[in-house]
Amino acid sequence: MNALLPFPRAWRAAVLLPTLLLAACAGVPPDPAADLAWQAHRGALLALDRWQLDGRLNIRGADGSDTVSLRWDQRPLDFEINLSGRLGLGSVRIAGRDGEVVVEKAGEEPVRAASLEELGASYLGYAFPARQLHYWIRGIDAPGTPARLTLNAEERLATLMQDGWTLEYDRYQEAGGLVLPGRIRLDFNQGGESYRLTFLIGEWRVE
Repeated sequence: MNALLPFPRAWRAAVLLPTLLLAACAGVPPDPAADLAWQAHRGALLALDRWQLDGRLNIRGADGSDTVSLRWDQRPLDFEINLSGRLGLGSVRIAGRDGEVVVEKAGEEPVRAASLEELGASYLGYAFPARQLHYWIRGIDAPGTPARLTLNAEERLATLMQDGWTLEYDRYQEAGGLVLPGRIRLDFNQGGESYRLTFLIGEWRVE
């Protein structure tokens, strides 16, 4: 792991923030449980296990702020995320399948871990909720932990508070018959660390 330690914490977060577990699991629908439109929307997105998105990720923290380009290819059994930016990040590839996650950066030894949670704990110094982002990026809460949410006039997620993170969704777009986020703001404060991250998704492609 030592090859990656010179990255500022905000950049180490940038490398891991667009990460995910490989398999989704169903959970109890959040409040309002009686909202049939929300339940149908959430169910359709829970079933989505293959997509590609292109966009940008803005990272704002104690070390300053910058924006990286992002491409995320998700498939049922594996994924690949490519990031590129300035301030020493360069190009980074994150790939996972068969119980292994690999982070590759040009000119450095690959970093390997059994899971994204393990990688986050050693790479960032705390347990980043990699599993949750697999759901949050699609505009739904993650099953298994309490969540507080509000819906907009179109019965889509507007705000979400879960596992110490606060998320705001204020832009959506259609792709493959689904309505998916176009902009997501995430705020996190823990142990003196504070980040604001904004996903700006230009295009979704789904199957």
